[in-house]
Amino acid sequence: MIGQRASVGILVCIVASAAFALLGFAYTTLIGADRLFGAVAGAVIAMPIAAFEFFVAEGRIGEPLRRLPLGVMMLISIGIWVASTVAGILVLTPIILDQALIPEWLMESYIKDGFVQDTIFCLLVAVLINCSIRIHALIGTRVLLNFLLGRYHRPLREQQVFMFVDILDARGLAHRLGDIRAQSLIAAVFFDIDEVISAFAGETHRYIGDELVVTWPLRRGTGDARCVKCALAIFALLRARTGRYRSLFAEAPRLRIALHGGPVVVSEIGDDRREIVYFGDTINTTARLRTLAKDVGRELLVSAELLAQMALPNDARAEDMGSFALSGKAQETRVYALHPGEDAGMPVTA
Repeated sequence: MIGQRASVGILVCIVASAAFALLGFAYTTLIGADRLFGAVAGAVIAMPIAAFEFFVAEGRIGEPLRRLPLGVMMLISIGIWVASTVAGILVLTPIILDQALIPEWLMESYIKDGFVQDTIFCLLVAVLINCSIRIHALIGTRVLLNFLLGRYHRPLREQQVFMFVDILDARGLAHRLGDIRAQSLIAAVFFDIDEVISAFAGETHRYIGDELVVTWPLRRGTGDARCVKCALAIFALLRARTGRYRSLFAEAPRLRIALHGGPVVVSEIGDDRREIVYFGDTINTTARLRTLAKDVGRELLVSAELLAQMALPNDARAEDMGSFALSGKAQETRVYALHPGEDAGMPVTA
């Protein structure tokens, strides 16, 4: 998973550098300056910015940065963007092209003919791009594009996989830790597992108190059993970080997860605050499976209907739990509990 992310990050840096090289070429052509300088400057400016955004701002080492208030994070990232821009134009590009640190044409163009105007323009572009990136982080790429394109302005029917994630014994946590510390623990858990959800191409649809709803288009979620691998990876991450949670909160959080997929109706609702929502039996069934997981004492339940559409990962085992009459469904639903490796068959008490 790390290797794949690194490969994607390198590709992002290369594409960003190429795009900004073209932009620099076009800009220097427009102002009648050295086009080679503009292209090289665009590339060397974009490379560290793209690397910062992908590997730091959105990477594991950027967790402390992402925990800051949004405004503070934006100021820090904009500062890094500005520093990269100045260094790229005044230092790195002249060194690469074996020029004086401040080329004569650059002095004439920027200082004499519009330095303030061009600087303001660059800062506005940096702020706009930065805001777009932060909005993407807040609501997700797919949701943002759907809002912009108006895809769900009228209800549509789609095939989706749903994963309901529930913190076990949330009331007990609140009683033992107090409301503030319990909520801090829940926020820390959801913050941590978001890394796994993104790695398996899931989309966080909604947080509801101590619950989290994740979705995939059906083909993406079942392809290579992504939804199942994501759930198992979430449990593995929490086990690996048990010591850290205990040191910070004196508690080790536990989760319950339910998976199901099928047809839903998707629609955009609201006026003052718009939201994309899902309707239908599929999402209701997933919620019932989450409740059933508590009743049967299992961490991870998946419907037989969804499991039949993918190959189970080699490091997982399916336990046939039988068929259950779920509330609101005329027919019984066959359910499997999934277990990772050596933990197969171990019950979990709520």
